[in-house]
Amino acid sequence: MNFKYLPLFLLPMLISCDSNENIDVIISNGKLQCQDNAISINTTKAYLSEAGIEVESESCGQLTGLSYATVCGGGTGQIHIFSINQSALNEAENIGFTDSAKLESGVSYEKVSCSSL
Repeated sequence: MNFKYLPLFLLPMLISCDSNENIDVIISNGKLQCQDNAISINTTKAYLSEAGIEVESESCGQLTGLSYATVCGGGTGQIHIFSINQSALNEAENIGFTDSAKLESGVSYEKVSCSSL
């Protein structure tokens, strides 16, 4: 067997197995219009920590590209955003977080100060 081509064969596998890449996951903060019921960012961060997922960074945000009818009890699109290791994505999704790269077409988010929400 000729081993001089082995490193070229393994290169794509090594690149695709890079588990050091961070990704953003999001979760609603639960805030409803006309109510002061938002879940704190520390609470949603604890969901990840309790699942053994290390959080690299955190911020608050607002979904964009969606319309919300103005009605008490209606949604607001306020979210919490966490940067985690890509290898923990499945576990994060299992506990209710969404991969930010998998948002519907035309929907995105912007980071905002948590104090402004």
